[in-house]
Amino acid sequence: DIMKQTRFIYEQLHPLTSKLKELCARFNLEAELTCVMYIQGDDRPAIHFDSEIIKWLAELNAEIDIDLYFR
Repeated sequence: DIMKQTRFIYEQLHPLTSKLKELCARFNLEAELTCVMYIQGDDRPAIHFDSEIIKWLAELNAEIDIDLYFR
């Protein structure tokens, strides 16, 4: 479940938002949330990000990259 994993990352990194922004600015880095999903058969996984996480990613000026691999 992408949302559960993204929520875990958010909960770990959100307290460090100001430090992340400082590091990105200092080293001219771009923040990115990368999601990779391996899909088997006829699975149709949900891809959802709640507004709290989207706002946080926007605050970081981060991009979202989603890669789907079908097996």
